[in-house]
Amino acid sequence: MLQKQESPAEAATAPGAIPLVGHALRLLRPWSLLHSLPAQGDLVRLYIGRLPVYVVCSPKLVQEVLVHDSDYDRGGAVFDQVRTVMGNGLITCGHDRHRRSRQLVQPVFSRSRLPRYAELMVEHSTPVIESWRDGQVLDARAAMHTIIRRVSIATLFSSRINAEQFERLQQDIGTIAAGWLRRLITPRPLRRLTGGRQWASASKRVHEAIDDSLRSAGATGCPVTGATADVPEVLLAARDADGGGFSHEEIHDELISMFLAAVESSSTVLSWTLDLLAHHPEVQDRAAEEVRRVVGEREMGWPDVDQLPYLKQIVHESLRLHPPTWLLTRITTRETVLGGHPLPAGVNIAYSAYLLGRDPAVFADPDRFDPDRWTGAAPPRGSFVPWGGGSRLCIGNTVSLAEIVIVLAEIVRSWRWEPVRRRPATARVSMLHVPKSVRVKLRSRKEAVATTGEVR
Repeated sequence: MLQKQESPAEAATAPGAIPLVGHALRLLRPWSLLHSLPAQGDLVRLYIGRLPVYVVCSPKLVQEVLVHDSDYDRGGAVFDQVRTVMGNGLITCGHDRHRRSRQLVQPVFSRSRLPRYAELMVEHSTPVIESWRDGQVLDARAAMHTIIRRVSIATLFSSRINAEQFERLQQDIGTIAAGWLRRLITPRPLRRLTGGRQWASASKRVHEAIDDSLRSAGATGCPVTGATADVPEVLLAARDADGGGFSHEEIHDELISMFLAAVESSSTVLSWTLDLLAHHPEVQDRAAEEVRRVVGEREMGWPDVDQLPYLKQIVHESLRLHPPTWLLTRITTRETVLGGHPLPAGVNIAYSAYLLGRDPAVFADPDRFDPDRWTGAAPPRGSFVPWGGGSRLCIGNTVSLAEIVIVLAEIVRSWRWEPVRRRPATARVSMLHVPKSVRVKLRSRKEAVATTGEVR
């Protein structure tokens, strides 16, 4: 006897919506709202104003969304805002142009270029780390931002951005990152009252700096290739299967996407990681011992990254607890059914790496920092997605992970640090999941060895 198939059911709506505003006010402090959603179902409807947004709470359904990117395309409320700054590069472009863009960007991340990236990471992080002093109270968030900006400018633009632009970019990138969420939930007529003018000015200056670097790279009219070419030169020389290349506008969008993603994501991960290690000195010392055993006193290189598994576990655990991008959206391109729930074309789908990483059904004692949980089998697909997934897996995830490991290794082999405040850092609400403040007190490991003979 044939079983009767169940008809698709409407997704549940989260409680607490306010007329005309929806759940927008609750998103100003989103963590409690996110944690409440799985109890409502695998797919839960929120309202930002009158706009419905369907939040996917199940790893299985998140994986379905990530794999079927032609049905759940990059778009929706978050990506619409991101495009106002990043343009339509590989990170933000739709399914229709993604494959070609990925093919043209791929040479930037070719294996032949990776050792040079590692050299630049060490070269531009070491002076900052060596400038610190024993007993100093360090603003870790600001310090990590400084290191990653230096590294990103070197790897992406070589010397094409001058010192004045560098200083201005530091401020402008912070303004842009802090203003994304505010713009997302603020009606357009009110944006000028909530910092919209400063945000627009910062965005304009960042775009101008990118254009200056691109004009400089193309000045000779002869594209440069090879491991020593900088990223604008590589993108100018890139060709797709039909022999075509990027337009000037497309390269502009790719450069600004790479720059903003690299600076904000990596510095955020490192900031959270330093805070976690400050509150877990035993993990910190174990990491230092691994670096001492593998690297010793010599300069780090690209092959060392794979020889530091415990540092990688630390980074993965930090990413699980504090993914830089806490909410991402997709948009349905056709009528579909997700987890038994019918969805029309053109609706916003959202998923949260923050929420998924704290799922107690997948991660035992999910709020506990435990790098050793990564020594076993990998978690189910769709449950750990700080780099995305499917064909839209972050193209630079290997370089980004290596950058974080290298900088962390350079820090931990020279310094031991302890928290200034007893409580761990809390998150500041913006487009990114960033800590409000991370302040640590530094202790020199080299001086400790000289004084006591112990590696601490």
